[in-house]
Amino acid sequence: MDSTQKITTLVSAVGLLASCVMVLRVLRRHRLSLSTGTDPLQPHRFTRRRITMSAVLAVVSVMLFLGVCVLDGVLSTSPGVFTWFWLGVLGLLVWLLCLAFFDMFAVTHVRLGRREPPGNWPRG
Repeated sequence: MDSTQKITTLVSAVGLLASCVMVLRVLRRHRLSLSTGTDPLQPHRFTRRRITMSAVLAVVSVMLFLGVCVLDGVLSTSPGVFTWFWLGVLGLLVWLLCLAFFDMFAVTHVRLGRREPPGNWPRG
């Protein structure tokens, strides 16, 4: 395994770990808001988007690992497959960024609608 494959494996593992942590945090916050009866940030509105973000991050991590470590021979011999594979990865990354920006703006909109000063905003 050369250094590029080692780095890619590490980046993919970190991406998978981050997606798992995101799912656990979102589910914990959603369950907590349901059990207490309070809905401070209306998590039911954000849960689906955040779960989707973590799933896309996991898929991109796996595709990155597959593209560099496993499918290297296939992708290097076929330029069409190479192009479409990496365009798919790029498309998923763009979708992930769009979801992240939309989530950021939606949370900011909800918080500004409640007119709380930024120091009182919950973290996470």
